[in-house]
Amino acid sequence: MARLGMVIDLHKCTGCGACGIACKTENNTQDYSNGRYYNWANYYTYTTGKFPETKVVTIPTLCNHCSDAPCVANCPTNPKAMFKSEDGVTLHNDERCIGCRLCVMTCPYSEDKIEAAGVQYSVISYNSDEEYTHSFWRNKSEWLSGCTASGFEVSEKAGTLPPNMNEYTHPDYEKVRRNGITEKCILCNHRTTKGELPHCVVSCPSQARTYGDFDDPKSEVSKLIAQYPPKRLKNNKGEFLANGETGTKPNVYYIREYNAPILSVDEDFNYNIQNSKQHIKIYPNPVEYFTNIQCFIPKDGNYTLMLFNSAGQVVQTLMQDEYINKGSIDFKLSADRLPSGTYICVLKNGEIIESQNLIVNH
Repeated sequence: MARLGMVIDLHKCTGCGACGIACKTENNTQDYSNGRYYNWANYYTYTTGKFPETKVVTIPTLCNHCSDAPCVANCPTNPKAMFKSEDGVTLHNDERCIGCRLCVMTCPYSEDKIEAAGVQYSVISYNSDEEYTHSFWRNKSEWLSGCTASGFEVSEKAGTLPPNMNEYTHPDYEKVRRNGITEKCILCNHRTTKGELPHCVVSCPSQARTYGDFDDPKSEVSKLIAQYPPKRLKNNKGEFLANGETGTKPNVYYIREYNAPILSVDEDFNYNIQNSKQHIKIYPNPVEYFTNIQCFIPKDGNYTLMLFNSAGQVVQTLMQDEYINKGSIDFKLSADRLPSGTYICVLKNGEIIESQNLIVNH
């Protein structure tokens, strides 16, 4: 037996959205319609603090493949349309699904109508029985008559619907699901059964996602939750299970904190990582055209301050191995030429390294 799932390192996550794009293209999910986002990899975001000490927090989300999955327990078909595989993944069979939506109603991470419920995501989506899926690519109307192509024309030229369809086969679900049934993440079962990783894992530029078997103590996921205190989502409102709570026994774990500093300090600094002083402050953040970066230097020495994009490439060097005295130093960063997105500001010398996420939003 196995218990497959995922660990998401929130501190490695930059909120870039690569996982969502990768999932959407891999699994041919449709665009927003009828009050639903058909995103199997999604996000919960919120803002903390008061200006100028504000931070945007992103929590990547997906089906939790719960060990006590209510979507499976409440599926009324026999055999069940929503079922558990031998390795613990929650799978879905398209042919057996009758579209009753009991799985959506009983899943603590799902809602039938996202906006009406006031939530940001739902791990299970329902394909409306009132229209065919991917309706945009079936529409024959043009935005500008005689000038732009219709969605239908693009699909017809591509020979697939949607036109960027990823071709694969699976015994239980179609590469493009029909209307009148539910659908959700199945941990890229069509990939993992061939020895590949889920597409969101391989597409994460910061390697924030780790996939594996929690029942194997030697697996990377087991080592991560042993090294860092893990937490699991309680619902789709951003709440985590309290100590001692098991909930539905989700198999997606989160470690560390989004936007928290990474510190590595030798004994001479005499710091405690849990309550050490923050060495980088960025305000305002999110950034439009410029921002202030304030660095608190704990000890005389040579320091480097760089800005990286989500792919790990250096986009700006603010200081390079410069000797700085203990105290505070300020930088004014011009962001007018930076594309919108998430960046990582890193301060380091031979004894300390700290990073803070910086969001550019023009």
